[in-house]
Amino acid sequence: MRPHRASRARATRHSALSVWAVALGLFVAVVARDPAEPAALHAQAAPQAVPEACADGERVASAVRLAHGAFRASYRSALRRCSGPPVCGREVTPSLDRCVTELTPQPTGFRVRILPRAAQGVPSELEVYVDLDANVAQRAQASRSRWAVGRRLAIVGVTEHRIHTHGGDAATIGWARFRVFNSTGGSLPVAAVDGAFVHNDRETPLAALQVEPAVLPEGESELEVRFTPHEAYQSWNDYFWVRARLRVGQQLLAPAAQFHVMRVEPMHPGDR
Repeated sequence: MRPHRASRARATRHSALSVWAVALGLFVAVVARDPAEPAALHAQAAPQAVPEACADGERVASAVRLAHGAFRASYRSALRRCSGPPVCGREVTPSLDRCVTELTPQPTGFRVRILPRAAQGVPSELEVYVDLDANVAQRAQASRSRWAVGRRLAIVGVTEHRIHTHGGDAATIGWARFRVFNSTGGSLPVAAVDGAFVHNDRETPLAALQVEPAVLPEGESELEVRFTPHEAYQSWNDYFWVRARLRVGQQLLAPAAQFHVMRVEPMHPGDR
């Protein structure tokens, strides 16, 4: 019987190790995603909608009113054509000709994300948390990803995410991604003229600029601007973004793309 018990013990230890390996794999997949992996506009999908919250028209209207009010003084132009019905409980994407307000239910209200229509220099999105129990909007933030609009052509930066460990090496940023809306009626050549890596308000010129692809098709597409990598270490209230001046056909456009850099604690405190 002893060999049988030993075998069962080994199987139990093997099972426990397998569970730990799966958990560790899930952690690595979430926290240490390859920066080169294509990403959606946001790293995390919106939570499942709470039907009661989205169905309560009075609370939804109050959340929209408070959210728009939080940005009206500083971003009035970004709120133009925002009077349409909001979208509640699902994620939306930017639109060329209309502003969209997205609501995600929270315990005491909503997380509100406003995606302005395409207009020169406006943010790609505005985000604020609305506490309806306290009747306040708080933690309002405007994205550093910005629209650049020309003649029948618009480009907006796609916000990306980077992660580094506390006390470890900084994250590196060597490319920026942009969404293109080309309604000129044909494909257009594109080339990078110049650009800057911006950390808070400090600008550093971009070097070794390359654009992929070199030709933009008609309709909606994406392009990447590659450059010599820059380090990004999040210490407190740091912001990082890239501004690129592009020649598209005969037009010059200068969109910007933001990077959310997050510092995480090492798994073992001694690793700092």
